[in-house]
Amino acid sequence: MNRPLTVLMALVCAAVASAGCSHTTGPRATSNRTPPQTSTSQSSTASTASTTSGTVSPGAAICSRVTATPGQTQGAAGTITGTITTTNSGSTPCTMMGYPTMAMFYPAGGALPVTMVNGLTVQISAAANAPPALVTLAPSAQAEFTYQYSDVPSGSETSCPSSTMVSVTTPGAPSETAHFPLMLAPCEGGTIRVSPMYALG
Repeated sequence: MNRPLTVLMALVCAAVASAGCSHTTGPRATSNRTPPQTSTSQSSTASTASTTSGTVSPGAAICSRVTATPGQTQGAAGTITGTITTTNSGSTPCTMMGYPTMAMFYPAGGALPVTMVNGLTVQISAAANAPPALVTLAPSAQAEFTYQYSDVPSGSETSCPSSTMVSVTTPGAPSETAHFPLMLAPCEGGTIRVSPMYALG
């Protein structure tokens, strides 16, 4: 009787030991946690790369630091035309695209009425009469625009007020970018037509 009982107990112990070996949960739990950690690391790396690439090439700023110089004016059949040359006075490249605006001032500093109209009605040059195009200026590089107005009173006008100072605002600039002496006397309520900005040289 003792020998069969001993054999039975040995078989039971072997079965229990075998069952315990088949339920090892430690390595599987560790393996299941590994992919999320790897995925999080990849997501963080991608986010860093995206942020970095967004600051590598921010693009040139709007041309808001410029000086301006009036060119020669000419008139024919009551139409006066002239040019204004702007120079990038900043230390980095800048861009502009479109039409500038102008303001006129009395000798005492008060503002004269001005009506800005985009586009010329006289043929000046291919650049002045072309549609707006992107202009990129390196430091000290120059761009120009042409203006046009009538000096013949119309309607109830008997004379056309004359300016002593003019300001220019380049396309996209948040405020006036240059002031300089210039005599303009546009009739038709101070109507001045301008070309788009175009590069020089």
